[in-house]
Amino acid sequence: MSRERSGKGTEPTPVAQGNASVLVIDHDHALLRSLVALFKAHRISITTASDGAEGLKLFRRISPTVVLMDVVVPTQDGIDTIMQMRLERPEVKIIVMSGGGRIGHKPILDIAHKLGANAALRKPFDASELIAMICGMLDRLPSTATELHRLEAS
Repeated sequence: MSRERSGKGTEPTPVAQGNASVLVIDHDHALLRSLVALFKAHRISITTASDGAEGLKLFRRISPTVVLMDVVVPTQDGIDTIMQMRLERPEVKIIVMSGGGRIGHKPILDIAHKLGANAALRKPFDASELIAMICGMLDRLPSTATELHRLEAS
């Protein structure tokens, strides 16, 4: 399991009203490492999981504000995981990501969106687009010109 949080110690960094966090579920360990670095640079608390079952356990334990997940992950697919998360916490913000693929004749990202995802990203995606999307979901706008520049440079 790859699990990391930003900030000092294990306490999440406040990024909106109260403490907000992002749970990222993806089987691509290189992508997880990149996202940990990206989110830490933007002071966003992050916890990672490499499969759907682990992600669902962490979801229940840490109660994240936003979930960013690949649709195709081992042990429990992303569609089932999204549906379970929606049943348990309808208010959670969910962003799905995928490199493509189809279920029948429908694109997998469209299906995920219809089943409860708030937004969808096609891999590879732009880091600034992801950060802007997450900040919007956390109801957090860049607070300074420096942070805005960092978003644009990512």
